[in-house]
Amino acid sequence: NGQLSHRRKHRNHLELIERMMLDGLALKLSKTKSMQKAFCLLRDYPKLYRNVGSMLLDIQGTFDNASIIWGSDIFLGVYDEPELLTGLMEVITATIRKIVLEHRGLDGQSLYEDSGDFEYIGGICLRNDSCINLSGEMYEEFVKPFDKKLLGEFSGNIHFCGKAHQWWRRLLDIHGLKWINPFQSEFY
Repeated sequence: NGQLSHRRKHRNHLELIERMMLDGLALKLSKTKSMQKAFCLLRDYPKLYRNVGSMLLDIQGTFDNASIIWGSDIFLGVYDEPELLTGLMEVITATIRKIVLEHRGLDGQSLYEDSGDFEYIGGICLRNDSCINLSGEMYEEFVKPFDKKLLGEFSGNIHFCGKAHQWWRRLLDIHGLKWINPFQSEFY
């Protein structure tokens, strides 16, 4: 029974892909001038449209975005420029909030839709991979207030790869946190 169900699902995916190819969807999407028009095209493919809205947007996490902007010296900034780091985190948090609201306005899905293929509980996904290099106290001071702000509004999950034993328990009191997604779960 399970194998038959898998084959049927696989065949449905192949039919969707064939239909998109025959319709010239890739070319049509490449010629669109806005995300809003792209989402309008995708509405003809309900299965794809339902998933793209959630999976297309990967906002990362506040500190991950900050580390991309600042570079690896961000870990020195925790000590040398804490006010500057906090200011950057405020800007990134406001930007993430605006992007999530705009994206959901375009794709027409709920703010509380799942944020990916395997995350059926819903909300946003904050990716805190860079945070594994922070102590629990540093996470508490420089990251948690911003995670709390976003999860308090949108709810969702926090993901991280690596060993975050020094701070993961500090996540448990964040309002709106529905689940924790550590990739190397053998550490926990």
